[in-house]
Formats: sequence, structure tokens, C-alpha cells
Amino acid sequence: MFKKTLLALAMAGVAGAASAGSIAVTNVDVSTQGYAAQTSANQKIIVDTATATNAADDIVLTVGTTIVQNDRIVFTISGATIDSTQAVDVQSSVANGVSLLSATGNQIVVRATADLPVSGPATITISDLHLLPTSTAKDHKITIQSKAIYDDGEYDAAPAVTVATFVQDFSANVKADSSLDGVIDVGTSRTQFIESNANITSDKLVLELGDATADIYDLVIDKVEHTVQFSDLSFALAFDANSDGKISGAEVPNLLSGSVSGGVNADTLNLSVDVEKNTVKVTQVVDTELDSEVTLTFTVDGTADYVIPEQSFTGTVVGFDGTVEAPALSGELGSWVNNGTTFHVPFMVFDSKHASAVVANNRSSIDAKVELVLYVNGTAVNVGSIGTLAGNGSMNFASAIAAAAAANNAGATFGFDLVFEGTAKAIDISAQYVNKTSGSRAVIQTTEL
Repeated sequence: MFKKTLLALAMAGVAGAASAGSIAVTNVDVSTQGYAAQTSANQKIIVDTATATNAADDIVLTVGTTIVQNDRIVFTISGATIDSTQAVDVQSSVANGVSLLSATGNQIVVRATADLPVSGPATITISDLHLLPTSTAKDHKITIQSKAIYDDGEYDAAPAVTVATFVQDFSANVKADSSLDGVIDVGTSRTQFIESNANITSDKLVLELGDATADIYDLVIDKVEHTVQFSDLSFALAFDANSDGKISGAEVPNLLSGSVSGGVNADTLNLSVDVEKNTVKVTQVVDTELDSEVTLTFTVDGTADYVIPEQSFTGTVVGFDGTVEAPALSGELGSWVNNGTTFHVPFMVFDSKHASAVVANNRSSIDAKVELVLYVNGTAVNVGSIGTLAGNGSMNFASAIAAAAAANNAGATFGFDLVFEGTAKAIDISAQYVNKTSGSRAVIQTTEL
């Protein structure tokens, strides 16, 4: 056998015959989300042309050099292991040309029971192969390659080809430069946003959606659930017309509107708001095909009664094919920030026994409006404007803070925030109080938020 193989290799070289085999198989795309939705018994990739649905075609090796009787052909799989509970079928174009020795782990080993000549050329076909992927992550590939082995070496190596690739069937992402990014204008007492030096009362979030077609376990998305998680939705109560503490029915469009684009017919958007849970939900019901873009517009009242709180947004997007869920997005959706500087003072004393000072310094040449937020019994109370800090100026706000605290029944000790309009890092503050009798002084640590 050894000499016969060497002779065959030498003759192939002299004749100028091909020295490498080739494997033919059509790569199939496998839905990551559709695969995950299968029962454990179905979580496999079947390689079998005779299987009508959710399967890859047979693997066919065409020899590039005559494979000599009794030599072995080893097929090595990457990205998956073989389900050894299922019998693999191996056939050759040469009658009784091969026999299966083993199919375990990531290798199929076949013995040539007759010469498999390059003239023709001879082929080996693998079918009814059940593969267990080692990963189902997007872009994960399953490949197969082969080589013939004789006593003292190997030959007719066929390079790796791709059998299957995992793809994200349903996808979602925040469109570039289209996250929630409102800049809260301290100059309007934090009731409006500012953009290009103009005040506006809305901010938009644009989501891009995709529904790719997979060959195996394909999902056809018929519904999408979008969730936007706020940190603080209290500003929405400006639209609570019946004062029931909820935003529902005809009140919802005042806060939230939605639009779609990129489909054959417009999908339907059903909007809901839960102020208590700080959550907005949008259910997108697909019409003919999935619309590829969803725009959600959030509107604020813009009046002095309801300020816009600084906050960050997270959210999820989940597609559905019937009851099968296809999670596509979970993460950050943007943030709203003040166009100024906020300082937090955790504790301060304002009573007749103490002299208090809260001094702010403005290192810029621009006047800065100043807003106050009191923390009364753990609840934030937005007082609004308590004055203006002149450019390159200094001012003690203790009297204004004490007056606001008295008006809001804050008591003698409480925490507060000072919100300054203007360039960040241009303001600094100090806070302290002195016992009038003993002269002892307490300097309070302030935090720039």
C-alpha cells in the first residue's frame, strides 16, 4: 500500500495532474435568533440535501489526486462538533469505494475501499451530518477541510470551505447622530432645550431596523417592541390634563409621537407612557414588510411649571415572529444635560444660631443665571431662578436660599443644588456656616455634578 500510494503521487506529479482536492458545499446563513428559539433537540445544523427545510446541502469532495485503496480520508470541521447520536452517510462515485470508520468530535474518517481515481474524477459525498455549533454568535462560521493519509504522510489536501454562517436575522441600532441628545437651557429655567442658539421643545430618537433573510431558522418579523427607559419622567405630568398622575389616551401625543419609513406600507405604532416606572413603550405592528426606520419625538411643555431633569436613557428593541422573540438592542440611547454647571451641597444649616455663606465665583465674562433645587425630606423641589451671577463676579446666595427654604418648609437643615447657566468649569462655589456663639466653623464639601 505504501509503495502504491507513492507511485500514484509520483505519476500525478509527472502527468501534471491536480495535487489538491476540492470541497463543494453551498454556505447557508443561520439566524442567530431563530436558532436560539428552537428546542434543544432542534438546535443543530443538518447537512443533507434530502432534508427539505432548515438544512444545508450535501458536502462533496472531488479528489485532485487518485486516492489509493486502504488510504484514509480525514474531514476536519471547525466551529462545530458532530452529533454522534446520528448516523452519518458517506458515499462515493466509485462503487463500494469508501467506508466510514468514525464520525466523532470534529472529524469524519473514511477509508478508501477501492482506488478513487483522479480521472473522472472520483467524488465522496457526505450527507445526514448533524452539527452542533460551538457558538451561535453573529458571524460565527462552520467550515470543513480534508486530506488523504497513507502510512507515512498525507496528500490531496482540500482547503477549508464554509458550510454555515450565523447571521443576525433581526437587527436594531441607534442611527448615527440621532440619539437623544437634548441640551437643557438654564437660561429658560431648564424648561426648554437649546440648539444652534435657538430654543426648542422637543428631541428625537431615530432607530434603524433590519430583517435579513436567513436560509435556516429564518424569522419574519411581524411586531417590534421598543422600550425607552427614562431616569425621571416627572416633566411629562405637564400634559396630565385630568390630573390623575398618568399620561394616557389623548394625553400621550402631547408628549410622544412616532413615525416610520423605509417599508412598503407604513407600520402602525402604538404608544404608551408609564410615568411611575419612567418608561415609554412603542409597539410597532408590521404591515407588508418591516419599516427600516422609526423616529420617536419627545416633547416638553416648555413652561415654568415643569423643569427638564438631566438624565441618561437606556432601552431595548425586541422583534417578534409570532411568539418567537428576537432581541436586537439593549443599551444606551442618549442623555439630556444642562448647558451649564450644577453643584450639589449635601447639608447646610440656616437658623438664627448660625451665620451661613454660599459664595459663587464666575471666572468667565458672561453673566450666569442661577437656579435652585431644594431637597426637602428626600424630595427634589425645583425652586427656579434665584438670581444672576455677573461675569467675573462673586455673590453670596445664602439669603436667597434661606428665603426659598422657608417658603417651601424645608426646615433649618437640608441639601440643595445650584445650577448655573454658562460655560462648564467657569464657576466654583464654597459653602460654610459659623456658630455665632462659639465661633466654630463648618466647611461643607460641594460636588460638581
